[in-house]
Amino acid sequence: MYYQWRDKQAWKTFGIDLSSPSDEACKLFDINLNQLVRFCNDEAFGGIATTTTKMFEADPDFIMGHVFQKGLAILSPNQNLLGNSSFQEEVKKLKALSKTATVTPWEALHVDAIECGAKGDLLGACKIWQDILVETPLDILALKLSQFANYFLGKTPQLLHSVASVLSHWTPSVPNHGYVHGMMAFGLEENNMYEEAEKEAAQSLSINKTDIWASHAKGHVWEMQGEFEKGIDYFDKTEKDWSSCDMLTYHVYWHWAVYHIERGDYSSAMEIYKKGFHPDVSGFLAIKDAASLLYRLGLEDIDCSKEWKAVFNLCHSHMEDHFFIFQDIHILMALLSADEMKMAQEFTHSMTSGSVPTSKYFQKIVKEVGKAVCEALVAYKEGDYADVVELLMPIQFQLREVGGSNAQRDVLNLLLIVSAMKSPREHHQKLARYLLNERKTLRKNSPLTDRLILRSSVKMTN
Repeated sequence: MYYQWRDKQAWKTFGIDLSSPSDEACKLFDINLNQLVRFCNDEAFGGIATTTTKMFEADPDFIMGHVFQKGLAILSPNQNLLGNSSFQEEVKKLKALSKTATVTPWEALHVDAIECGAKGDLLGACKIWQDILVETPLDILALKLSQFANYFLGKTPQLLHSVASVLSHWTPSVPNHGYVHGMMAFGLEENNMYEEAEKEAAQSLSINKTDIWASHAKGHVWEMQGEFEKGIDYFDKTEKDWSSCDMLTYHVYWHWAVYHIERGDYSSAMEIYKKGFHPDVSGFLAIKDAASLLYRLGLEDIDCSKEWKAVFNLCHSHMEDHFFIFQDIHILMALLSADEMKMAQEFTHSMTSGSVPTSKYFQKIVKEVGKAVCEALVAYKEGDYADVVELLMPIQFQLREVGGSNAQRDVLNLLLIVSAMKSPREHHQKLARYLLNERKTLRKNSPLTDRLILRSSVKMTN
């Protein structure tokens, strides 16, 4: 961990000129960056919220403090800020503040990125973050925000290339350099470069054994390569290292539980679910992982009705937060699985009708991919399995556009396969076997795939 928090002069020596006159604000900004890359609200500093409060007490007009705060808000999956007038007004004030004489060009570019994000133009924000990194490759905030955004946008190549383009600058003497190797590992894994991903993750963990993002990247590798026993053993032995990283802990528990589902050990999967997804602990941010896990269990005919009610209860105040379609899909899973059909109908209507402010990009993805996915979820709930197949097959290779990771989107692949198996149409049942053959070829060690092949064979012979 990096302890020599940088004051104004130390930041300037590092190559980043902060316009704030407050050394204390500059140090607290450094502390916040460290908490962000660690995915940890560090109790020693009171977490990010308390650190941010102290930062603004030291300098209320601290440009990069506001950029940090608003960047995290824009990329929070549980709110749509397009219709939030107070937030939009704050961004306008920040933009005006960025035009003062003391503000540096680097800081002004960061404000431009925030302005784009606040308008829902995350692609524009990513372009600015890229421009920033061309000039300032050691800008960990631009690097982290761009990776978050590319993840939610489903821009898989960019997850890798944004980090690869600056990695050589992050030498061992640079604060937080180990965490950048963890970011690199995730980008490599998402682009199917598994051996390289494991090496980068191992390098990061050799520097910071508590780097949850690196452990999480290893978890992705093991899932995609079918090394479930290795993943189970690793997370069991290292839980004490990453479980304090509260911003991402529930997601690592998700990976751990998915391994058990793959093995057909549903009771162990549920034990981990209860351990890592308690609503009072995980909160709304865990909904996508909770919904995805329970939905996978449902596709294997495991009753999770009690658990679904708890997840549904997290959704009430977020029915119109249409900003990331990936999040909306999982909210819909929860509504349908909790038998809240009227709310599910209202939710999909608000998503597609334009009744709440949404970005042009969101509207584009809903039209091209999201609407069909949501209709397929409804059709599956209603037992119209042939409709599910007809809705998902045309967009099978566009599912990346809804965002998330390869592992997380796999629940939609499973939905298609199971629906094809259950469809009354003979062609769909043959399609199921076709898709399962593909899955077996690409994931040779997958007990889940083997179980589905067996079920498909039994159905076709009857």
